[in-house]
Amino acid sequence: MKASAFTVATLLAVASQSTLAAELEVEITNLTKGLYFTPVLITAHDSEDKLFEVATEAPAALQAMAEGGDISALVTQASASSSDIAENPAAGLLAPAASATAE
Repeated sequence: MKASAFTVATLLAVASQSTLAAELEVEITNLTKGLYFTPVLITAHDSEDKLFEVATEAPAALQAMAEGGDISALVTQASASSSDIAENPAAGLLAPAASATAE
């Protein structure tokens, strides 16, 4: 009987761990009437890896994205931390009223 209860507990523990992973579909829509969005970077990472910190000076990678639309340094930074990445799902600038989708 104890072996059976242990087996059930083990199976429940393994099943609960697998439910932490999820597939997400993210859609970004440019609702502006005349502004183009820079290339978009969607990334999922743990709480220890940050591309920026609130209330601090923007890092060079974020400045490059904001000022010139260059997301390559942010992609490199996210890749180095083994983040899940959807890089530039719009394949360039995201035009007004256009949408881009990534999983």
